[in-house]
Amino acid sequence: MARKKNKEYYAVLEGHRLAQPTIYSSWAKAHVRTTGYSPKRKVFFKSFYDLQTAKDFVFANCGGRYELDIKSEKEQTTPENNAQAYYAVANGRNPGIYPYF
Repeated sequence: MARKKNKEYYAVLEGHRLAQPTIYSSWAKAHVRTTGYSPKRKVFFKSFYDLQTAKDFVFANCGGRYELDIKSEKEQTTPENNAQAYYAVANGRNPGIYPYF
């Protein structure tokens, strides 16, 4: 059975600290803009397999003005093997960021 191709582009029409619609190539960047946001539209973000389809979606919904936030091929997306790990604690007696668990 063939493996399904990942969606690689995320068109965000509305979101936190978003001046105009933006197309991202990283879900991590799009996720920050959309999580917890109360949209004015029914569909305010969507994922796509290719860039042109994402551009078409933005054009159809917003009239064509948008920004691109596309990562370069050289950009590192995973931590190095010897990179220091940190743990964030949001709730509890001692919230904070720690180098140990």
